Order: sequence, then structure tokens, then C-alpha cells
Amino acid sequence: MITRKLTNFCLILALMIIGGCTNITEEDKELAAYFSIECYEAGKNTPAEYASNQCGDDVTAVAKGLLSGRLNAENPIDLENARTLLKSIKSDIEAGKNWQPKEVRKVAIPYAEITPNIDGVLDDAVWEKALTFKGEYALGSHELQNSGADWKVMWDENYFYLGCFMPQKECISHPEYPFLEDAVELFIGTSVRYRTYWEIVIAPNGTLYDALGHNNRWGHYIASSEDSVMGLKSAAQIIPQSGYAIEIAVPWSEFPAYSRGNSPQENEEIHFALILCIRGKQATAYPLLYGGHNIFGHAKGVLVK
Repeated sequence: MITRKLTNFCLILALMIIGGCTNITEEDKELAAYFSIECYEAGKNTPAEYASNQCGDDVTAVAKGLLSGRLNAENPIDLENARTLLKSIKSDIEAGKNWQPKEVRKVAIPYAEITPNIDGVLDDAVWEKALTFKGEYALGSHELQNSGADWKVMWDENYFYLGCFMPQKECISHPEYPFLEDAVELFIGTSVRYRTYWEIVIAPNGTLYDALGHNNRWGHYIASSEDSVMGLKSAAQIIPQSGYAIEIAVPWSEFPAYSRGNSPQENEEIHFALILCIRGKQATAYPLLYGGHNIFGHAKGVLVK
């Protein structure tokens, strides 16, 4: 049974009960009925989980109350907003139900025998042995675009490493929020169970944004840019008429699982997502549903030697 506290907004609306709005249609009632406890539970451990969690969100509950007639709308625009919201969430849930494969991608992440020099050049021989993704996928798509994008991932006892080359001749770097223009974005965590992860974004000119993300049980997240990765190493280089390269080294000590000085061990698992931003529009290194904050869709990386 779902239990939750109503927000002040919900409480005010709840006091407006009762009688319903004459503009409510049978289609509205059917849409409201879709967001049931059964819908919420059915999404668990499926690709739809990130979206179906919103069945229990307070804002969803208010929209459902308006369309079912349990709450009165002050004006027609309230009903229209409720319809728009619930149709959007329903579309996301249905996309998750149809997403294949049902299991998240599982990959082996090779061990870096030699520590790479984080200078944005990608000329260290050790990168040749890294896990490599080629090309890109539009967000929510399974169609590979052979763009020439090159993504490389590896690890050692101290860091998780990401190196990328993006074939983009003209680059625009946002001065504060790199993901709004051209950038590479890394989402990484050590356990989906605790719903905590780092979001790290680097632009072609080296502008860096990082934030500590938290996923809640109702399908929303908080990304706090006040919490930065201590000891993070990053570099970027624009290659004229060719593209740009980036390198990132994320210290394991900044993850709860390793914060007491213990190092990751072979065969342990992490979760991660790799995002390419082009003028703010997202593409991914592997097929990814919803986006990087959808931790349930992240790839599982097995650390191997």
C-alpha cells in the first residue's frame, strides 16, 4: 500500500472536493484510472520503472483527482494541464513496457595496467585495451548512427576512466551548464539500490559541471551541483576541423561504497550511462531509455582484469 504526505498544494485542492467538473469526459476518467497501484507495481524491475514510479507522485495524484472528478478544477486550463501531464507520463510508461531488451546492458570494463595521462589527447596506448563503444544512438532509440563517435572506458584501483572523441567540427561550449550546448556527460554510481550517483559533464573547451544526483521513489531526481567530485581529473581538447576529445578520471573514493579507503575489486559491478550533448540534444553510447537520470536504464559494468 502506498503511503505519502500531501503537499500544501495537494491539500488545498483536496479541500475543493467534490462533485466533479462538467467538462470531464469518459476518456478523462479512463486516463485517470490508468494510474493505479497495479500500474505502479507492474513497473518494478522493468524498463518502465523510472516512469511508472510517477504513478505515486503528488502532482500525478492531483491530476488524477481532477480528471476523475474527485477534485474540482477552478478553470478549464487546470483540466487541460492535467490531461497533458498524465498523457505524457502514460506515453513514457508504455515506451518502457515495449523497450527491448528487458534486462539492462551488461558489459566488462577492462583494467588499466598503466595510468593514462589525463590531458585530453587520448594518445596513451592503454586506451587501446579499454571497453569501446562506436557511434551513437538518439535517446530512446535502438538505431545506431555511425557518426565516428568513439567512447572508451576502463578502471584501476584508484579511478574510473572515460575517454571520448567526438567528430564535431563546430563546437559551442556553454559557460556554466555544458549540457545545454555541446558536451559529453557521464552518469556513474556503484549501486542502484541506494539511488545515488554522480553526474559529470565536460565541454569541448574544458568547462566542467558536476553534481551529486539522488533518485527518489516517485520517479524524480535531485542533482546538487553544490556537491562536487573531490579529486576529479578532467581535460578536453578541440581538434580543428575534426572534433574534440575529452578524458575524465573519477576517484573511487568519492563513492559511498569506497569512501573509507577500500578499493574496488575484480568482478564488482557499477552502473553508468554515457551521453553526448549536441546543442543540448542528447544521444547515447548505447540504447538508453528516458535519459541519464534513469538509473534503472544504466548499463551494468563488471570490473575485470
